[in-house]
Amino acid sequence: MEERGVNVVLLGLIEVCMVAMLLVPRTAVVGILLMIAYTGGVMAVHLTGGLPILIPVILQCMIWITGALRFPELTDRLMLKRS
Repeated sequence: MEERGVNVVLLGLIEVCMVAMLLVPRTAVVGILLMIAYTGGVMAVHLTGGLPILIPVILQCMIWITGALRFPELTDRLMLKRS
């Protein structure tokens, strides 16, 4: 397999692991944070490569909204609210 194919497979495995972490309740918060960081990296690559950034921004917003709705305690911690 050529180098590009190995990289695509590796990135795919990373994405599958993040989704698996998101589906397991015990690791779901870590999974959502990893997805946010991963999508931030995607946006950085798109910016440096001169590619359109609209799709990564929409995905990032969807991930943030999902995290805020599913984990309100995470939103409180990120906004530094004390309970």
